[in-house]
Amino acid sequence: AAATADGKERALRARRAQGLTLQLNDLDEPVTCMLDVGAHVLLGCSNGHIAVYHKKTRRPVEIRRTSAPSVSSLTFVRRAMTIWGTSKDNKIYVWSVRTGKMVRVLDDHEGRVTALLPVNKYVWSTSTDVTFRVWNAKTYKLLKTVSVQKFMISIHAHGPHVWIGTESAIMRWDKHTCKPVDLLKRHRKMVHAFVSVGEHRVWSASADRTICVWDTDSGECVRQIDAHGSRVTSLLYSAATNHVYSCSHDKSIKVWHATTFECLRSIDMAHDDAVTALMLVDAGGDAAAAPAPPPPVELWSTSLDSRIGVWSVDARYTA
Repeated sequence: AAATADGKERALRARRAQGLTLQLNDLDEPVTCMLDVGAHVLLGCSNGHIAVYHKKTRRPVEIRRTSAPSVSSLTFVRRAMTIWGTSKDNKIYVWSVRTGKMVRVLDDHEGRVTALLPVNKYVWSTSTDVTFRVWNAKTYKLLKTVSVQKFMISIHAHGPHVWIGTESAIMRWDKHTCKPVDLLKRHRKMVHAFVSVGEHRVWSASADRTICVWDTDSGECVRQIDAHGSRVTSLLYSAATNHVYSCSHDKSIKVWHATTFECLRSIDMAHDDAVTALMLVDAGGDAAAAPAPPPPVELWSTSLDSRIGVWSVDARYTA
């Protein structure tokens, strides 16, 4: 036991040397997803609970014990002021932002729902039943079911298109007509995440350990980066610093220059297990005293090790 404690203390010291400012150990279950809603951060857990943290104090506000057996992803639907979530039981759960109470369960999918995306007045959902479905965001009515005969993992909107990540490619669809546009091939395994970087670039992350950078006009892959030692699980972009952040099952977090694609920073062993999600949080400051709000100064990470990491965004890495 003493050796285990010593190992944990050494790991914590190493993380602090790499910019860890706070490690939150309040949760007992693996954290699978994270969502920024107003003053709070919502953390979805593998046991179906949603932990609500206050962004500024970084302290837990409440633990919501939902009826879902797990919470795999969370999506904020601003038009209806609701939060939609997926679970391993093939259902979509909808909660009120104001009350936190569940308002609807949608059970039309015949396989596990893998991703959700608000698109104008609608919400798109992808599933292992090889269909995507389109719902009215306010009435929850199922409006369209499209069979694609591909295993779908992730979904993203950019310009006129919806990007859907499959087991080895990216499908682009017209977001107004739900008609296929093209198929982008470069990844060799499941596409887990997307992020828009400016008007003309989308980055994608895959289980093949790479990140691809796509020209959104031509659909051409302009760069493929050997990014991590295992599947890449999440991406985010900061326009304030022109940086892209990635995380992986290899337990690391990396920071990339969005223009040169150079790896500026690698936080190895950021967690004791797979890193599942990243989010930039404005940790405070007097925004009223400046002509524009300050850039985000903290990076939050979640992991299957049940911990939340809060990392400094060091000025020396700013482009």
